[in-house]
Amino acid sequence: MKTILSFLFIILTSFCIHAQSGFSYQSIVRNSSGAPQADINVYLRFSVLESSASGQLLYVETQTARTDSYGWLNATVGTGTPITGLFGSINW
Repeated sequence: MKTILSFLFIILTSFCIHAQSGFSYQSIVRNSSGAPQADINVYLRFSVLESSASGQLLYVETQTARTDSYGWLNATVGTGTPITGLFGSINW
């Protein structure tokens, strides 16, 4: 029974990972004095590189997000406007 449950867990986990259309990015936006920046638009560019910071460029996208009243922003990488590559074709 334990083996069957482990097998089902692995299959369901694999399905959920491949079914996702991106991953979450969260940040607090601050000014040069360190104060959170509330209710502003932030222009984001996400790049996925292969293996290292100097690796081959696999995917680039841009997004606009708005901070909340505490300067917090949330974005989902993979759901923005693609510039280079296809998010779904990245071999994670």
